[in-house]
Amino acid sequence: MNIIKGIFGFEGRIGRASFSVFLLFFFAGCIVFNSAILMLSGMIGQLTLLDIIQQEPIFYTVLLISLVIYLVIKYSYLNRRVHDFNKRATESKLYNSIILLDIASLVLVIYYLKIQSKINYELIEHYYSLMLSKTQSNMKQAEFLFMSSNELRDSISLLSNSGTVSIIYIIGLLLSSCCVISLSFIKGNEGENDFGKPQVPFWKKTNS
Repeated sequence: MNIIKGIFGFEGRIGRASFSVFLLFFFAGCIVFNSAILMLSGMIGQLTLLDIIQQEPIFYTVLLISLVIYLVIKYSYLNRRVHDFNKRATESKLYNSIILLDIASLVLVIYYLKIQSKINYELIEHYYSLMLSKTQSNMKQAEFLFMSSNELRDSISLLSNSGTVSIIYIIGLLLSSCCVISLSFIKGNEGENDFGKPQVPFWKKTNS
């Protein structure tokens, strides 16, 4: 029970040493979930999101559950780290910045996947238009090529928007990571505060 509270609990305090160990978990989670976003961006548009999930239901169910667990652990550690400064989590500018950046990142991911869906769909349409134009008369061929060129132009415009969203997302991810890392450098209260006694580093704990 104490182990579960130590991982998922939102009460008490966490020192810099334990929080630094958590950073390894934090960065591993970032790599896994951003890789999943890239994988989805390449598939969506060719298939609907429902079709993608139906192909590998167990994988995406596990991925969703893992994301929920990751977020609970992340904010559990962030809350308790801020408590070490004798502050409520919402009283910390760094904590509030992390929440806002995470919300913004979620919105950007949804928007990015929506753009990628349009890009993939329009590129497929462009391909089929070119294939169809080969079977038409010269006049029809010119018409289809003109339509295809417009579709391609729209796809290029969407690619530009997608690139902009990707850059903004990466900047937000870096800023959020910097905020999380900076919490490991701020020294907490040495004595007992409103949130309990300071955490004893794991290498100093004894069985007594």
